[in-house]
Amino acid sequence: MKQELANHIVKAPLTVYNESDFKGLQFSKSDFLIDDRTLTNLAKKIIIDRHTKNVSYYGKNNQHYSKVCVPSEKDVFISNIKQVYLPFQDVKFDVMQTKYEFQAAENAQNLLAYTKMMNCNICGSYIEQKGILCNSCGAAVHGVRLLDSHGFRCHQCGKSLCRKCTYDLGLNNKVCKGCAEKSGKTLTPVSEKMHQRYIVGGCCSFFGIIGVFTHFAIIGIVLLIIGIIVLALDYRGKAPPYEII
Repeated sequence: MKQELANHIVKAPLTVYNESDFKGLQFSKSDFLIDDRTLTNLAKKIIIDRHTKNVSYYGKNNQHYSKVCVPSEKDVFISNIKQVYLPFQDVKFDVMQTKYEFQAAENAQNLLAYTKMMNCNICGSYIEQKGILCNSCGAAVHGVRLLDSHGFRCHQCGKSLCRKCTYDLGLNNKVCKGCAEKSGKTLTPVSEKMHQRYIVGGCCSFFGIIGVFTHFAIIGIVLLIIGIIVLALDYRGKAPPYEII
């Protein structure tokens, strides 16, 4: 069992059920990987390792000694061992055309989930905050940004959109497909390639370098700093291995 899952399970009391309580429900259970005898020996080894200490002391001759004190197996008594089945959920569902899935375990208080549900459907990185759900395809994406936005709001109906479901009517007029069709204009999908950050950052850096070596040093330094900041901006967040919900 993964350590975070083991910690999660023991943080709250578990309700005990019998198989008869699940009559009529479909669930699967596998065989235990460790038998009782192996588990007992393993538990004793762990207990002995935890209580093994290096002890320092002085003898009657005032000499310093050190000794590793290791409990023997006779010093360890295992009173009881129980192997239990714990419910682990494997959930799959669709939001419009987008498929999601997650695995989770409950401890009567919280849900520990292993999931990529919060990974952006555009860049694949973790959505730490200000994410939106596309109302056209059901994809979760990063929210509206100044440059290289992954998501938009339809300027006419207010629907939240991912980059793949957004159309451009010109003059930064981003709309959904339905509003684009009603406009009577040519449907122009927003490009899935994101390059605004590189264009703006590159131009600022280029003109900043020129300014530094001409009579506009102060302006050049400011532009160079802005360019470096824009290029260094990285929206990608690393997904945690699990989440407590």
